[in-house]
Amino acid sequence: QFGDFYTDEGYRAEEITPIHLELINITGLKLNACEFKDYRTDCGNPGKRAIGINSLDASFRAEALCRFENLQTGIFASNLAANTGSFVANNNRFKACNKGIATSSMSDFFIENNDFLVQLALAETYPADYRLARHYFFAGEFDKYDTLWAAIPNRYSLDEAQEAEFDEIETVLNTVRPNLEAGTLLSRLPEATLD
Repeated sequence: QFGDFYTDEGYRAEEITPIHLELINITGLKLNACEFKDYRTDCGNPGKRAIGINSLDASFRAEALCRFENLQTGIFASNLAANTGSFVANNNRFKACNKGIATSSMSDFFIENNDFLVQLALAETYPADYRLARHYFFAGEFDKYDTLWAAIPNRYSLDEAQEAEFDEIETVLNTVRPNLEAGTLLSRLPEATLD
C-alpha cells in the first residue's frame, strides 16, 4: 500500500526508459502515499525520464497523496475494460512531469482532485513574480515563497490599490498555510478555514 520508487544517478540502462511500477493483468491494487521520482540531473530529455506507473489491463487506485515528480509520465494506464475494474487517480500531486496522467483504450476510469504543478518561465515582472510566489506556496516550497513574497512590494513599487490587494491575498494565504504545511489538500480544507 505504501512505497517509494526512485530513479537516481546510479541508473545505468540509459537507452531504456525506467518504469518504477509496472502493473499487468491485476485487480484491486491500492497505492496510498507512494512517491515516484526521477532524481537524475543528467537526463535532460523528458522522453527518457522514468514512468511512475505503467499499467496494462490492470485495475488500481492511486490516491491519498501519492507524489509523482520529474517524470516522463506519472501514470500511464491502457487496455482496461469495464468488466476488469477501474482505474482511479484521486488526491495526488504531479510535479514537473512531462505528462501527469495518460490513458489509452480505456472504458472506465476516475480522475479527480489531483494537483498538477508545472514550472513557470522566469520573468522579472510583478505578475510573473506574483504567480511564481503563489506556485511556491501551493507547491509547499514555503522558504522560496517567503523570500519572493516579501520582496515583491519593494521590488515593484506597488501602488496603493495593488498593495491593498496584495495584503488581502497575503491574509488569505496565511489562513490556509498551517493546513497546507500539515499536508492537507486544498480540497480537504476545513469549512471554518474556507469561511
